[in-house]
Amino acid sequence: MGEIEIKNRLTENNVYDWTPQSPIRFYHGQDDPIVPYTNSVTAQSVMTANSAGASDVLVVDCPAIPADHAYCYYPYLDYMAGYFLSF
Repeated sequence: MGEIEIKNRLTENNVYDWTPQSPIRFYHGQDDPIVPYTNSVTAQSVMTANSAGASDVLVVDCPAIPADHAYCYYPYLDYMAGYFLSF
């Protein structure tokens, strides 16, 4: 499978054009070379528009330096544990 075909398959796998029924948190690092940061921003924008301006769809920025896939792992776990325990 070539690079172009892989990119096409990943594009087909973007499934963000729906209306969320629960809070959504996209925890993302701006330096992530694996999943572009713009994916989270685009998903947030579309979901918020689909939800008639719902404010509970957020992109949460990873504070790690660099803010990439590897360095955001532990801050993500800490954030999610705190988020779930807040309910």
